Order: sequence, then C-alpha cells, then structure tokens
Amino acid sequence: MPSHQGRQGGSHPRLTAEGQPFCIASDRGKGRLIYLSVPRGLSIGRQAIPALPRLLAHLTRGLMPIEVEGDVQWLVNKTEKGWTVTLLNPAGQFKPQQGITPTDFRENRSVIIKSRVPLKTARDRLLPSDTFVIVQNAVRCEIPAGGVRVMDLR
Repeated sequence: MPSHQGRQGGSHPRLTAEGQPFCIASDRGKGRLIYLSVPRGLSIGRQAIPALPRLLAHLTRGLMPIEVEGDVQWLVNKTEKGWTVTLLNPAGQFKPQQGITPTDFRENRSVIIKSRVPLKTARDRLLPSDTFVIVQNAVRCEIPAGGVRVMDLR
C-alpha cells in the first residue's frame, strides 16, 4: 500500500499502477476529509472497487462498542439488555458445480469478541449449554467450519 504526503498536508493512501493517487485523506480542523476519485466507489460494471471494503473497514474500526478479531464474518445488533453478535464461518464449505462435498472441519475459526462496554454474561443462543468466560471484557469462542454462532452479550 504505497503512501506519501501530498500538498496541504494530504496523504495518498492508495495509488494506481501508474503512481497516480485515487484516494486522498486530508486533515481539516478536528476531522479528516477523505476523497475517493472513483464515483460512488463503483467500477464501470457497477461493482465495488477492491479498495472500497478496506477503506470502509479502516474508517469504522474502533467506532463500534463491540469488535471481533478473527477470520469470520460478523454482525452486531443492539438489544434492550445488551448486544447480539452473529458470527459466520463460511470456510470449509466448498461448492462445486456438480455434487456436494463434505465440510472440511479443519477450517474451524477461533475468534475474540472485545467490548468497550462492561460485560457480565455471554451465551450462545443456538447452544445455550456452552459456557464462555469473560476476561477483560473479551470472550473467546470457536466457530465451526460452515457454522454460525449467535452470541448474546450482557
């Protein structure tokens, strides 16, 4: 990820193959202006450009009260009594054109759910018998290959 300083304190976090910047961040007062030169972040085929998901992940990192560390997809929802975190692990499920292959259970993923708000309990809504220990407002758990966990954090 090439980066260099531009005029007026702006930096170019993303460069094209020709060395031209297409995403510029510039500090303005107490904030930062980020200019993406690709309209709406969409390519000619109306698909998101490859840099867009990384840019959005970078911009939102640290803003949510719940963060997940690990190679899974995750969703967070505020409930009346706390938070619900849905963890999805698509790894280990191969989908060939014909037939069905067995799930590769070596693709289980370990994750750490970190909270910026105090946590007292953590439970899996799909497997309530599983127990989880909260250490420093963080919960460790494993998501089976091709599996889902829906965690209630209070």
